[in-house]
Amino acid sequence: MSGRSATLDHELIWRKGFYEFAKRAWHVVETQPYVDNWHIEEKCNHCEAVALGMIKDLVINEPPGCSKSLIVSVLFPAWVWTFKPGHRFIYASFDGSLALKHATSHFDLITSPWYIERWGNLLDPKQSKFAMGEFDNHAGGFRFSTSVGGKGTGRHCHTRVVDDPVKPADIEGSTKNISAQLSKTNRWWQNTMSSRRVDPMNFSSIVVMQRLHEADLSAECVSEGYQHLCFPMRFEPERAAKTIIGGDRRTYAGELLNIPRFPEEAVAKQEKDMGGADGPIASAQLQQRPAPPGGLLFKEETFQWFTLVEMPFEESFLCIVVDCAFKDSESGSGVGIEVWGMSGGKMYCYDSVLETLGFSQTIEAIQAVLVRFPSINAILIEEKANGSACIQILKEKFPNVIPMNPKTSKLARAHAANVYYQARSVYHLAEATWLSRKESNLSLFPKGRRNDDVDCTSMALIWLADHSMVDFAAAMSAMRNEQSDGTWESALHKHFGM
Repeated sequence: MSGRSATLDHELIWRKGFYEFAKRAWHVVETQPYVDNWHIEEKCNHCEAVALGMIKDLVINEPPGCSKSLIVSVLFPAWVWTFKPGHRFIYASFDGSLALKHATSHFDLITSPWYIERWGNLLDPKQSKFAMGEFDNHAGGFRFSTSVGGKGTGRHCHTRVVDDPVKPADIEGSTKNISAQLSKTNRWWQNTMSSRRVDPMNFSSIVVMQRLHEADLSAECVSEGYQHLCFPMRFEPERAAKTIIGGDRRTYAGELLNIPRFPEEAVAKQEKDMGGADGPIASAQLQQRPAPPGGLLFKEETFQWFTLVEMPFEESFLCIVVDCAFKDSESGSGVGIEVWGMSGGKMYCYDSVLETLGFSQTIEAIQAVLVRFPSINAILIEEKANGSACIQILKEKFPNVIPMNPKTSKLARAHAANVYYQARSVYHLAEATWLSRKESNLSLFPKGRRNDDVDCTSMALIWLADHSMVDFAAAMSAMRNEQSDGTWESALHKHFGM
C-alpha cells in the first residue's frame, strides 16, 4: 500500500506542482492538520513561478500564523529538489536561530521516509555540514542559513530568501535607531546578498515579512519591481494585490483572509490583544500597513486648513524653518524648508519644500523663499549636517538667522508639536501642491520614509509657541512702562497679527 501511495503522490505532484506537494508533505513537518485555503494556493503558485523562471523576484506580506514560513522556508526548497536537486539556496532571518530552525525542518523533511520513498535519499551524511546551518546534496545543491547582516562565507546561490529580515521590536523607539536598523538591513540585501549569485542570468529573490515601516525592505524591493503578494487580514479593495499570475481573490471590504483558521471571533480577539483594530500593532501585523489609516502620532482628524483670503501671510508673525541635508554635496539628501506663521494663537503653514538639494542649492532655495515671503521675522536653521554652513553664509546677509540645536529626540519634539494639532491650533494651506505629501508624511511618522516634514513642523510650532510667550511678556512690559494703548495695540499687531 505504501508503494502505491508513493507512486500516486509522485505522479500527482509531478503533474500539479508545488501546491500539491505542500498539501501532501504537510503532515511530515507540521503536527497541526492541514486546512486548505485559497491564500495557500496563491503563495504556492507564486513560489512555483519563481522556481520556473516566470517570476524573478517576489515579496510576500502576510499576517503571522498564516504558514508563510512553512510554505516558503521549509516546503518550497524541498519541492524544488524533487526536480532540480542541484538548485542552491541561501536563507536568512533577523535571528540566525530562526533561520536554523527552518533549515532543520527542511532537513527533516528530505531525510524522512516519506520523502526518500518518493524521490530517494539526496544527502550524503559524510558531506553534511548541517551542524553549521549548511547542508549539501548529491547533485551539488545546498541550503546555507545565515542571519541578516551575516556574510555568505563565499557561498553562491540560485535563489536567495529572507524570511522576517527585521525584528518587529527593532522598529520601535527613536527614529535614529529605526533608520539605522532599516538602512543596515536594506544595504545587506542590496550589497552582500546581491553578490551571492551562481549565475546573474539565473538568480531569483524572495522576501517574506510583515510591513513594519514605509522604508522597510519590502517597500524597497517593491519599488525595484518585485512582484508583490500582500494579504491583509481584512480585505481592503483599494489595496488588492495583483501580480502577473494571480493575487488576492477576495471581493468585499472586510472579508477575512483565512476563515477556516481565523474566523471573525478569533481575529477580533487578536485585534483587541494588539491594542485595537485601529492601533499601530494591528495595522502593521494584521493589515500590513506601517501606520493605521488615520495616522500614528499625528492624526488626520486633527488636520485643518485655511486660505490666503482668510489669513494672508502679511498678517502673521512669520518664520522660515530649515531642516538641512546630511551629505555635504551637490546631490545631497533631503532638505525641508517651510514657512510658518502665527496669529491670534493659531499657527499656519504657508509653504513647504522637500527636495534633494546640495549645499549651494539649499542656500538658493532659502533665498527664493525669502523673496516670496519678504516679511519673514526669523530664519530658523537646525545646526546639524549642512546647517552650520548655511547659518554662517546666511548670517552675512540676514540678521534674523537663528541657529537651532534641539536637546530632545525627534520623537519627543513631535509629541510636543502634536499638542497643538490636538488643540486644533494648527492649519495647513488648502489646495497647496505640497499638502498631500506633507500630511501623508505627518500621519506616517515615526514609521514613514521621510521625517523632514515632521522635523520642520516640530521646529516651527515649538519655536512659535515659545516665542509668542516671550513677545507677549515684552508687550505687557511695554504697555506698563509707557502707559500707551497705542503701544499695546502696536505690539500685538506686530508680533501676533491681532
